[in-house]
Amino acid sequence: MDRAAPRGLWAYTAAGELAIESKVDDISGEIDLRLRHVSGWTLLIPLRVRSDGEEGVLVSIACSQPAGLADERYEELFDALISGLRQLADRFQAEAVAA
Repeated sequence: MDRAAPRGLWAYTAAGELAIESKVDDISGEIDLRLRHVSGWTLLIPLRVRSDGEEGVLVSIACSQPAGLADERYEELFDALISGLRQLADRFQAEAVAA
């Protein structure tokens, strides 16, 4: 299987129907999430995972509000993403998560 091949699913959210695709390279620690809304806007969320040198990891994430996505919906999606990352950290017993 090609590591870079996109994989996806559909999600039904408060923001409406989203096609969620991911492109993952576990060797380089690159994860690209692409959220495509049925109305046409797309939100790309690149995550980068790196070792902190002390048996932990650092995760960096960036995203910007696409045209056509209302401020309120963008904030809801962003808050849900941050919440999900915190839950993931808790699941793996991380010591600290800052957002």
